[in-house]
Amino acid sequence: MAATKRHSKSDGTVVRASVKVAVAVVGDTGVGKTCMLLAYLTGRFPSNCPEGSVDWHSEFDHLTRHPVQVVIGDVEVNITLVDTVGLDEYQKLRAVVCASADVYLVCFDVTKPATLERVRHHWIPEIREYNSVAPFVLVATKCDERIAAQIEGRSSRDTVSFSQARSAGQELGAITYCECSARNLTGLKKIFEEAAAAGLKKAYPDGMDKKNGCVLA
Repeated sequence: MAATKRHSKSDGTVVRASVKVAVAVVGDTGVGKTCMLLAYLTGRFPSNCPEGSVDWHSEFDHLTRHPVQVVIGDVEVNITLVDTVGLDEYQKLRAVVCASADVYLVCFDVTKPATLERVRHHWIPEIREYNSVAPFVLVATKCDERIAAQIEGRSSRDTVSFSQARSAGQELGAITYCECSARNLTGLKKIFEEAAAAGLKKAYPDGMDKKNGCVLA
C-alpha cells in the first residue's frame, strides 16, 4: 500500500496517491455474492449467474484480471476482489484466499433470516480467525425481493428488515451496513465505495501529508 507521485487521469482527475486494497466477499452459498460482483462489474444483472466463485469461470477473466479503481478525493484505490464459495467444506480454501484481505464484505440474504444468523455465528468468527481487526461491511442482498414480499403481504418473519440488519451490524462491529439488489442494480456502488474507504483508512490510519501524499508519522 504505497503512495505514488501526483498524476492526472484521462478524465482530468488529479491523483496524488494510489493504494492497493484486497476485498474478500464471504457469506452463505446462494446469498448472491457472485451475482452482486458481476452486476457491479458489468452494470447489468447476469442472466445466468454461475455457481461457485467468479474466478472459476474463464469467461469472466476480463472482469477480474485487473483491479477495480475507486477514486476517493485525490487518492486512487485499486480494489482486488476476492470471491469465495460459501459451503462449509470450502473453509480451508477460504483460509488461503481470504487471510490476506484488507477488508471483508460479509453478505446475507434478506429473504433468508437464517443467513444473517450464520453471519453472527459462523462468518464473523471465521473472518476473525484470518484477521482479528480487519474492517468489514455487513451487506444485505436481494432487497428487491423484500419489497416484493411486503407488497404480497407475506409475514415480516420471512425477511430481515432494514432496522434489524443495521442493529445487527452495529452489534457485530461492522464499519457500516449496506443493502443492495443485483437485479435492480441498486446500492452496489456504495458497497464498494465503503470498502475502498475502509481500505484507505487502514492503509493510512493517521492520514496523509497533503503536500506529498506520504503517511503522517
